[in-house]
Amino acid sequence: MFSENASLSKLIRQRPIVIELLETTGHSFWNHLDMTVESFCRETGTDFAELLRVAETMPVPSSDSDWNRERSYRIVDFLNAEHRQFRDEDIPILDRLFSRQDSSELPNSFGMKFAYQTFKSFAESFLEHMHEEEEHVFPYILRLEDVCTLNLESEFHPTHQISATMIASLGHVYEQHLDQLALNTGSLKDEMSDFKNRLLLHAKLEIEVLFPRAKAMEKRLEARRNILVFA
Repeated sequence: MFSENASLSKLIRQRPIVIELLETTGHSFWNHLDMTVESFCRETGTDFAELLRVAETMPVPSSDSDWNRERSYRIVDFLNAEHRQFRDEDIPILDRLFSRQDSSELPNSFGMKFAYQTFKSFAESFLEHMHEEEEHVFPYILRLEDVCTLNLESEFHPTHQISATMIASLGHVYEQHLDQLALNTGSLKDEMSDFKNRLLLHAKLEIEVLFPRAKAMEKRLEARRNILVFA
């Protein structure tokens, strides 16, 4: 999964929970994210092979975790794992199920074609949304306590709004189209229902726990800066 040439930044982006391990080294790493993992280990006397082994085998936090008590990196590690499932499993499976039903010989074929096109549009936007979170939003949140260089008002809230729009689009596909299709689409309806429910829980964790926490951290950092200015 990781190589000696992988940067600390890439390691943290892919498995944020590795922060837990890096913190045990007793060495600063936030200001050295461009370093390769191998270089960081060599300079800090950390066992490189063991670090990678643990990074690759550390379990993803459980879905029933008390998220309000968990560190942000554990929340993001869980969200990233769900992203991998959405991207690598759910969307391809749904696309295959849709394509099997997309036939002019089936009843309600026009409705199915419209639902399939709507789903493909949703999937394209959702993949972009996940990439934006993984590359920008989540790393920003993880660095809030150390570096606050991005503008969360422009970087953060639009993603939140896109998420709500995409969920509404997915709900439209499921509720307005799949419920009206022939009985032979049962497996598609079941898969879509499961995907939608997990996506709603995923968005709830972001919107109700992670994003408000990020805003609260920003406010604390701003208050600290104001204190320093007037001290």
